[in-house]
Amino acid sequence: MGFKDLNLFNVALLAKQAWRVINTPQALWVQVLKGIYYPHSNFLNARNCKSGSWGWRNLLEGREALKAGLRWQISGPSFMNVSSEPWIPTLPAFKVSSSRPNDSPIIYIADLIDVNSNQWNLHLLQTSFSEQDWKEIIKIPLAVNPREPKRVWHYTSNVVPTVRSVYFWLKKWHHEASRQSSPSSSRLVNPQFWKKLWSLPLPPKDFSSFTDWWQHLFDILYSRDCRQFILAGLLCWNIWKARNAALYESIKPNHLFLITKAQNAVDELLSLATQQHHSEHIPADGRRAPFKWQPPPFPVLKCNVDASFVNYSVITGYGVIVRNHVGQFVDGCAASFTCGSPLVAEGIALRAALQFAISRKYNQVIFEVDSLFLVNMLISPFTTIPWKIEGVIHDIKVFWTSYSNWSVKHVHRCVNECDNLIAKAVRQGLLYPGWILNPRDKLPYALLKDRLCDYNNDMALLKYIVSQDKAKTLGISFIPLEATLRDTFESLKEKGFLSI
Repeated sequence: MGFKDLNLFNVALLAKQAWRVINTPQALWVQVLKGIYYPHSNFLNARNCKSGSWGWRNLLEGREALKAGLRWQISGPSFMNVSSEPWIPTLPAFKVSSSRPNDSPIIYIADLIDVNSNQWNLHLLQTSFSEQDWKEIIKIPLAVNPREPKRVWHYTSNVVPTVRSVYFWLKKWHHEASRQSSPSSSRLVNPQFWKKLWSLPLPPKDFSSFTDWWQHLFDILYSRDCRQFILAGLLCWNIWKARNAALYESIKPNHLFLITKAQNAVDELLSLATQQHHSEHIPADGRRAPFKWQPPPFPVLKCNVDASFVNYSVITGYGVIVRNHVGQFVDGCAASFTCGSPLVAEGIALRAALQFAISRKYNQVIFEVDSLFLVNMLISPFTTIPWKIEGVIHDIKVFWTSYSNWSVKHVHRCVNECDNLIAKAVRQGLLYPGWILNPRDKLPYALLKDRLCDYNNDMALLKYIVSQDKAKTLGISFIPLEATLRDTFESLKEKGFLSI
């Protein structure tokens, strides 16, 4: 099981019992403890006393192990104190670091939420908190049907502490504490190595975190060569393993071996990916079968949903495209919002699609998304729902209960090209007004491509339809060159000018 430190293992077991005290205050044995040790307080604020039993002292030790990982999970307006309560999952100690004046009007979390839109008040956050704080606050998704805040354990996906999760968190905490008290591992390497390393002509080193540096490297390498990007990641991993081997096992690192090992791993990975790609997408007759949008049966509507998310921007967009049984564009919607992860973005997009279908009174709809994990969370009772999207999933299930003729399915990303174009445009602020009544740019091309059964063989027809639509918006009639030449030849033959 991986438990090597029996003392920490025992503390983890006590933390599990402390969680039971916190989570089941109505239990009889918890009521007895409260009457004896903290009749006018709560378990988290209870103090040890001289008359405390051995079992009570052990429970307090387990409580202290839990405290550093406990926080509040919110899904809507709450009258919890903004500054004193731990409620921001991605900040140190789960609390805001910004200092605010005593006369600040912001006291509760509810003060930060716009009541009309049920979204974070971005302007208020930007003027009241540091950039680090407000960027992390807006990553918390707000639910349409919010529930009461609940206390959760941060270091598991289902927010319930396990003995294993508490043990490894304690082990990590003790390791960090011992590292701070011991000299840096960089002293084990020749100082001339560091001098040469930092003098290399690399991209600027003024990054606030490793994440910023990695994002900068991603932007440079991924746009040029995918192989170089994978190689950079494997090199970082091998360097980290070599560093640990040098620090804990006294094994001298060999840079040539590290580079060769990373290059061989990249070659093997790309080779396997190529083989898998060919085996999955090329049938026995040798012809590649493309992923195509399939029309729904009459009178069902099909609603394709997608979100556009990038790590370096706080703005995310979603697009919803509704089509009928012949592939004709019926309706759609799009909007921008703030989000902290691509999974949450996909969930918010699907929730918005459900709200849109309800407002339009669409009773028979097939919703298609390209997130398999999201679909599994909705249809499988065995899929663990991460805490970050729990409120959004709850909203979706609440909407779903009133419509028995709705269904959701997973599709390949290629099938979601239309709504991805809309989501990307709204995220970038490029979506023009009236796009539903007058689709233009790449959207008509993508819509018509889906309507054709085999668009690879009908590309001329597709170009003709797109050109005809563009001409219609200009108030002129469009006749393709082929038709004009054919009519000209027929006319010349009838008049005897041509004998062929």
